[in-house]
Amino acid sequence: MTTDIAGPEGEAAATESPEGWAVWPYRVLITLTAAMFLSQPITAGQFMSGSYGSIELHSILGYTAAGSAVVLVLPAAIVATWRRAVSKWHIVATVVLSVIAWIEILLGEDRGLTLHVPLGVAVVTFGILQTWSSWKNRS
Repeated sequence: MTTDIAGPEGEAAATESPEGWAVWPYRVLITLTAAMFLSQPITAGQFMSGSYGSIELHSILGYTAAGSAVVLVLPAAIVATWRRAVSKWHIVATVVLSVIAWIEILLGEDRGLTLHVPLGVAVVTFGILQTWSSWKNRS
């Protein structure tokens, strides 16, 4: 006898499994990380509008988000281990996100705005897409 895991009963069963449990820290952390990345254009815009104290907040949020992206590799690895076929790309995407976030920081600290701004757009977009992808796949 096979059990169909589609529907609310199947979703509840998947959430109770180790796979369902492991994905929640990943989802929460990538959501918080994406929110920090999303705040970056706001604080940069405030700085350019004359609120010069915003550059410090921009820097703090950038470092925190990049550090969070590095920490995110652990839950991504756990999820990738348990859900090989579904989330193997999440670990790759997490590593890429953390690397480009740190490159973004280096460019910003060096005042290389020619590359800092377009790479910032890429980091924000990539973080949002990764968050959406983590919530799209149920369980």
